[in-house]
Amino acid sequence: QTGEFISKGLESAAIFGEAGVMKLPHALSLHAAQVLPVLAFLLLFTPWEESRRTLAVMLGAAGYVGLVAVGTFQTFSGRAPIDLGLSPALVLALSGALVVAVYAATLFALRPTVTPRGEG
Repeated sequence: QTGEFISKGLESAAIFGEAGVMKLPHALSLHAAQVLPVLAFLLLFTPWEESRRTLAVMLGAAGYVGLVAVGTFQTFSGRAPIDLGLSPALVLALSGALVVAVYAATLFALRPTVTPRGEG
């Protein structure tokens, strides 16, 4: 009648091992669903061809797949998010660098071009 039986044991339902918590993979995938459409929108304003814009979104998505994979691996192995081994640390670094590089290239392509006086 009090509803206590519903919540009994749920506080640990999303914890694997001593430290693996599902919040990290969930947060990473949720933010990917926010960050990638913004990237695609920004790419509309670049002078790039459609194939290059598509490649940029695919690279950004690949970077997020790597981030989510590391987060999921950490969770299901019962490790804390910052308790990284060598392989997950490398995948995390490369995936994060890929996402940052795609955004940096996009923002660089969006910069206004200045033409010298007398040239148009």
